[in-house]
Amino acid sequence: MLLLVDLDNTLLDRAGAFVRWAEHFAGEYALGEDAVSWIVGADRNGHTPRAELAAAIVGHWQLDVEPTELVERLVYEHVDTIEVYDGVAERLHRLADSGVVLVIVSNGPVEQQTRKIRRTGVDEWMLGTVISEAVGVKKPERGIFDAAFELAGGAHPETWMVGDDVVNDIQGGRALGLSTGWVSHGARWAKQWRPTVTAETPAEVLDLIGETRAEAQRG
Repeated sequence: MLLLVDLDNTLLDRAGAFVRWAEHFAGEYALGEDAVSWIVGADRNGHTPRAELAAAIVGHWQLDVEPTELVERLVYEHVDTIEVYDGVAERLHRLADSGVVLVIVSNGPVEQQTRKIRRTGVDEWMLGTVISEAVGVKKPERGIFDAAFELAGGAHPETWMVGDDVVNDIQGGRALGLSTGWVSHGARWAKQWRPTVTAETPAEVLDLIGETRAEAQRG
């Protein structure tokens, strides 16, 4: 089995780290009690371009800060508090020991994503990592998945894509005929088709995949 796994909000709690950054920043500039929710909303879970978000923050509070300096902070400072989700390390270890090939497939800048991986050590059980900036194409486009297949020595007969993003991870994997595991974080599934497995937390999704593999081996 080949298991392709998203990084942010799948293996690592990027959302929690960004909230902590927003709390620190709001306190630093005394922005008021609603500032954290405003910043987190404007961030759109990391999908807002950093230059656009920096300009929005500076403009909203008329801060005496250069947007270019704030971009640097937005890209890197939350990395200092990012953590692996509960139970994920144990599941990855178990899957790797059972012969599953694991590859991280992540959108984002190489330096930023590499710092996250280095801080958390989440690549301990991975064959390798594919980052969009390095290969010049982002999920859900086929090219980034092809790069992961190449790293793994070709597409395996049983390949999964696991992630939290409906379009980038789940729809992208499904378009290639992969099995998919959606980390919902409590969100509702809104499309007519469904992922192969769904659970609220990444640990639960990895458990379901492990159970599916065990059943296939028994049957």
